[in-house]
Amino acid sequence: MAVDDGYEVRGGGVRKVYRLSGEAVAVREGSAVYAVLGDHLGSVTVLAQGGSVAGATRYLPYGAIRLESGVWPTDRRFTGQRWEQGLGLYDYNARFYDPTLGRFLQPDPIVPEPGNPQALNRYAYVYNNPLRYVDGSGHLPVAPLLIAGAVALLKIADYGWTAWDAYQSWRTLANPLASEADKLVAGFNLALSMGLEAAEPEEWLPVSLPLDDLGRRALVAGVQERVQQGGLRAGVAFLREAVGEAAPQVIRRMYNLGVFRGIRSAGEWEAILQGVRKEAGLEVHHLIERRFAERLGLKESEVPAVVLDRTFHQQEVTARLFSELPTGGSYNAQQIWEAYKRVYGSGPGGLNRPEWLEAIWPYFERLGVKR
Repeated sequence: MAVDDGYEVRGGGVRKVYRLSGEAVAVREGSAVYAVLGDHLGSVTVLAQGGSVAGATRYLPYGAIRLESGVWPTDRRFTGQRWEQGLGLYDYNARFYDPTLGRFLQPDPIVPEPGNPQALNRYAYVYNNPLRYVDGSGHLPVAPLLIAGAVALLKIADYGWTAWDAYQSWRTLANPLASEADKLVAGFNLALSMGLEAAEPEEWLPVSLPLDDLGRRALVAGVQERVQQGGLRAGVAFLREAVGEAAPQVIRRMYNLGVFRGIRSAGEWEAILQGVRKEAGLEVHHLIERRFAERLGLKESEVPAVVLDRTFHQQEVTARLFSELPTGGSYNAQQIWEAYKRVYGSGPGGLNRPEWLEAIWPYFERLGVKR
């Protein structure tokens, strides 16, 4: 993968085009990342973000733009060439091409196929057969079907690339010494790998391979950069912005992979998962219930907390706590601690979460509670 030589700064924002073998496969402008979808000629026809279409373009046979809608941060258009809108011309590297005339503005210094009468007109575009041929260099028309073998090889590389990345991410998640930030990035990478390989956009795109891996890597790089700058909260905020409506599903998949499992304050977890927690089917569980926090000298946002599956939280944790400490009762600190030991501990019927007990013990200890 390479960053396009057309790296630009527009209105103070950076725009990068990611390419594979000369083809645009992803566009990043600021924090927004778009997957580039093409047709059989390699034309940029759709920009997708978060599982939905952000922009679309349709072309006439010789490349004139028939209609265009939505967001369009890249100037790549017909057969993936740069569209100079102010001139109404395409930059085909060696020559400029006018899609209205269907002709190059300069003669081709090379006659690529002297035995073909269509090649003798050195201003003609791809033998006057634009639905069959492309000309990435401005010198030599080529049938996209001739690159089918290369596409097959890229497909193999696609799965191999994804498998290697997934292996590395699994190692990070399994490493007890890995930081939460590293696990967030690894989990995001795995969640995207699983989701994109299941949907495989390349199955109906004979060109633009491997689109999913390049788009995924651009997204993962963005999350990693934000995490380094502003921690987990900034990383998840970028994730929400980058994948749009798919964010809750991605967050949920990451949770299932073992991300968002540490103990933080309730306020921190609420801020990190803001806007996606409910839709992802997750809850922030206060290890010391709200009704007892003030008695232990804690503000609600300061209470140690964990992220749990909503059903598990309601049926296995909250229900047990209310069974041990029914609403309306009067309990001293020792009674509350003993109840938490029975629910969180490893005894009969306990949840076997000793780390939860360790997190809340200091608040009971300072009240003189016996362990």
